[in-house]
Amino acid sequence: MINRRAFLGCCAFCLAGKAHGDEPSFICAVEDSAVTDALQFRPADGNGQNLTFKTDLGPLVFTPYGTAFKSDIWLPEDSETKDKITLGVAFLNGEKPQHDIVIESARMWLATHIGTFIDFDFTASVEKAKIRVEVLSNQNWSAIGRRAMTVTTRYTMCFSDLHPASIMHEFGHCLGLQHEHRFPLSTIEWDKDAVFADMHPKGWSEETIEEQILTKLDKSAVCLASPNFDKSSIMMYPIKDGWATILNDRNQRVAFVVNPSTISDGDVACVTGLYKPLSM
Repeated sequence: MINRRAFLGCCAFCLAGKAHGDEPSFICAVEDSAVTDALQFRPADGNGQNLTFKTDLGPLVFTPYGTAFKSDIWLPEDSETKDKITLGVAFLNGEKPQHDIVIESARMWLATHIGTFIDFDFTASVEKAKIRVEVLSNQNWSAIGRRAMTVTTRYTMCFSDLHPASIMHEFGHCLGLQHEHRFPLSTIEWDKDAVFADMHPKGWSEETIEEQILTKLDKSAVCLASPNFDKSSIMMYPIKDGWATILNDRNQRVAFVVNPSTISDGDVACVTGLYKPLSM
């Protein structure tokens, strides 16, 4: 499915409550349109071979599991260990209870099959860590995958709230995933006026709302390892009552309300599809 691929971009959440357990409220930052406008995405070949193309933006790799920028997927050479891709994570501020919430939530990814080929080392020093976390920030944000190595801020991930779903979501971006609500083949129909009414007070323009919430991505971005729309994905936005409808199994249009809370099987399948071709 989409979202789990390495487009350029980053994700921020609207400012939510800062207490553990408060309900998260997601919104995505603006993608780099120079990238999305410049590249025409194509699926991998029928034999499941990786296809590499040279572009002005660097080498672009098409895997049998969907489209991904090689630079956005963590590589074996980034790893602290040889048996799996181990990413160092360090905290820039905060206290142990806050760190423990982040660590516990992030490790939910490792409790799945993903833990057989990816690991997080929360003992890494700030100097050596690939992922540097700031808590008590004014937003929830994460660099997408390997682009954490090129950010201009000291942190590569930050949190304004410590809700477990927010943390799992941001670590999904850290692994290279994108948002599921823009899945190209979904039957979501948005009530634009309702979305605008809720998001304008949060400082989002109509242009940003259209680009980041309402507009679907190209169908060639479907993840072949998990090719169906996954409304249970942790990479979904919470969708409020009145924002959207969707077709049910009887082809009837019904209200669509989502409040993602955990990592789905589809999330695991797509991350596995993106990383398993990278043999250690």
